[in-house]
Amino acid sequence: MTDKDIIEGIKAGGLAENRAIEQLYEQNKMLLLGFLRKFNNQENAKEPEDIIWEGIEALVNNVRNGKYSFKEGVALNSYLKSILKNLWFKQLSSESARLNRQHTYFDQDQVEPDVYQLLSDKETWDNYLQIFEKIGKNCKRILHSVFGLGYTIKELGAELVAEGVYDNEQVLRNAKSKCLKKLMQVITDTRFR
Repeated sequence: MTDKDIIEGIKAGGLAENRAIEQLYEQNKMLLLGFLRKFNNQENAKEPEDIIWEGIEALVNNVRNGKYSFKEGVALNSYLKSILKNLWFKQLSSESARLNRQHTYFDQDQVEPDVYQLLSDKETWDNYLQIFEKIGKNCKRILHSVFGLGYTIKELGAELVAEGVYDNEQVLRNAKSKCLKKLMQVITDTRFR
């Protein structure tokens, strides 16, 4: 099935939708597993396969709700990969927060705090703040709003367009993508220094 056939199948619903989803998965499974595994550098609560299905579900919902429409020359798997990347980073972030909560509230064996660990944690946090400062004011606002506060791009776009920061929602989407790349580059540069 072509990308256009898959989108039309999803819009049609029923058996056509089931076949379209199955084809979407089968045609992209190996590419998407490889794509996700390159980000997987620790044990996670979710396996890449689970993230793929969540991404497909999000794509299907976006097609149904008119948030995605087929564009000639734009591969559907590129759109799916961007959804997966966002889901993966969100999952890593929530897993990290869960582990921090578990460590804080459930590890009661340690009566006195480990001074070395506290200093190490403070240094790590300071490094994160320094990295975040390097990406610029608009990037900080975009990433904090989307990943920290849970804004959708549509919600944030309405706010930033009204303020005159961006011309339209698509420009904001492009800026968000550039901000993520910039953040990853700063992290990479800092890690290997």
